[in-house]
Amino acid sequence: MAEFCRRCGAEIVTANLMDIDPGVDRAHFALVLPGDRLRQLSLTEWRLFVELYRRHGRVVPNVELTRAARIPAYALSEQIRRLRKLLLGSRFRLLTHQSYGYELMVQGDPIRGSSRRAAV
Repeated sequence: MAEFCRRCGAEIVTANLMDIDPGVDRAHFALVLPGDRLRQLSLTEWRLFVELYRRHGRVVPNVELTRAARIPAYALSEQIRRLRKLLLGSRFRLLTHQSYGYELMVQGDPIRGSSRRAAV
């Protein structure tokens, strides 16, 4: 059974990965931009980001994203639009898989390889 961080709600394994990722400031629920600037995410945006980050490089179905973010299905596209806008300038990109889900790509990710699809 998975253990969850009391502070951010992420699984412990995901939280540990986020702690060492230079593009994420888990303590402030924010993305780290060039120049060490922070871009704050709302609670819903953070939940979406964590679910996508947990499986970055793989497609996350819409139904799983709505469950993780605790939002109704009709609100997902608007929340994804907001998250995508907030990701601009960061090392993260969102890919859309029409009628199925979304995929978070991490630029410069040595594990997944950044030579795969690079842009939205």
